[in-house]
Amino acid sequence: MRPDRIGVKSEKKVGTDFTQGAIMPMLITFAIPFLLGNLLTALYNTVDSIIVGHLIGSAGFVAVTVGGKTLNLFTHISVSFATGGQVYIGQLEGAKQRDRMNRAIGTLFTEILIVSVAIGALSFIFAENIVSLLDTPEEAVADSILYLKITAAGLPFVFGYNAVSAILRGMGDSRRPLIFVAIAAIFNVFGDLLFVMVLHMGVAGTAIATIMAQFISLAFSIVVLYRERERFGFDFRLRSFIPKPDVLKAIVKVSVPLALRDFMVFGSQLILVGWANGFGVVEAAAFAVGDRIFHIAVIITISFRQSSAAMMAQNVGAGLHDRVTGIMKACYKICAVIVVGLCAVSLLLPTQIFQIFSEDPAVLAFALDYMKVCCLTYILSNIGGPLEGMVVATGRSRLNMFAGVLDSLIFRLLLGWLCAYSAGLRGVGLFMGDSLARLAPIIVYSIYYFSGKWKTGRKVID
Repeated sequence: MRPDRIGVKSEKKVGTDFTQGAIMPMLITFAIPFLLGNLLTALYNTVDSIIVGHLIGSAGFVAVTVGGKTLNLFTHISVSFATGGQVYIGQLEGAKQRDRMNRAIGTLFTEILIVSVAIGALSFIFAENIVSLLDTPEEAVADSILYLKITAAGLPFVFGYNAVSAILRGMGDSRRPLIFVAIAAIFNVFGDLLFVMVLHMGVAGTAIATIMAQFISLAFSIVVLYRERERFGFDFRLRSFIPKPDVLKAIVKVSVPLALRDFMVFGSQLILVGWANGFGVVEAAAFAVGDRIFHIAVIITISFRQSSAAMMAQNVGAGLHDRVTGIMKACYKICAVIVVGLCAVSLLLPTQIFQIFSEDPAVLAFALDYMKVCCLTYILSNIGGPLEGMVVATGRSRLNMFAGVLDSLIFRLLLGWLCAYSAGLRGVGLFMGDSLARLAPIIVYSIYYFSGKWKTGRKVID
């Protein structure tokens, strides 16, 4: 069998065909592994925060937040670069063009390796500058720098895992990425217990545990991909890793604007962290707790957004626009029920939720104010999620970048500043500005959707 035809002659293939069948049960079934995977990811990130918050105190919690937020920025950039490959592969799958899969996967792997090494090196070199720019409280500076340097060295593992997962999800397989993240979660929890609670390595221990877990997960995913290379459509020959100019151009055209968008959005969130740090350790810790709670709470809606985007990409490739709209509607129905439940719990048990991360009475005093803002954020995130999935599936990443400029520079920073300083709400005001920033992409994506232009544009694979 010719290497460039791997997966074509065999009837066996990975994943699910989303271009036919009932949408709602298909979306739920496909989203469950996304949900479990995101919950596991949140679990080991939460374990870091809980262990550090209770054993090291507010200064340690702030250090993990500063370093973790920076790592989160680079992780989302890795997801953006991987998403370009996911959209390309998803559209190939929908168009039944698996003969082009080998060169697409090889090009994506090489692109991800180069980008991850470059970003990791820059992050390591400029770690002190990044921490200084974030106005980190003096008590947390040393640990923040250490956490950032350790995680920067492990960025290629983070990027590599996201690349493999993007390939699988583009093919309609969300089960294997769940297995890979489960492996990372298990090793991260045990790593935390060993390095922090047993060896007393503090904040450095949490960083080492996180990167080791990502390395083990990546190694396992590569082994699985290699053993089943015929079904995946990639032969792993060295020449297949040589980037193909046309494929690289198509992937980069989607990836780079997405990465720039995420850099602006999460970079602006880092600026808010720096402004919150300027209010002192207690308010910085309260802001960090509120931020962590929100990201845990919206895991369900994020999972449905991610899964719906992968499903829509196949249908865009097949030219089935009515099914794209049907997937969006199904996603809205599911997420609306979830958001109602999240708001009820957040308003009824604000202090109890905050206590999961901190026992500091001064921090707990902010619980209700932060949880009220969280409810607003749940609602806005649910409105924007399916719309963003549609934009990603169609490959219109420049539109994503434009929305990111409005989100970060105009809405988040401007509104955050006004609420925090002009209105005198301080840390809670910054959190409110972060929430209201989600209005920007909602407006942009809604105009694009209702204009109908998403149905007539060129596909990424064309």
